[in-house]
Amino acid sequence: MSQNPRFKIVFAKLRTVLEEDLQRDIPKVHRPHLHEVTAEELDELDHLRRIVLEVTEPEPVSYTTT
Repeated sequence: MSQNPRFKIVFAKLRTVLEEDLQRDIPKVHRPHLHEVTAEELDELDHLRRIVLEVTEPEPVSYTTT
């Protein structure tokens, strides 16, 4: 990948920051997608989905008169 000469200073600064981070041995980023989901969490999500559907479901429209 070629670097735009206009951003040479930015790339240089990013490189130094990345090198400093590697030297400090920063812990790995938390990866929530690797988290195991419990049955309780799934039940709670299902309950919340039902509430949202009840709230967002439009009222039926009737074109008849009584």
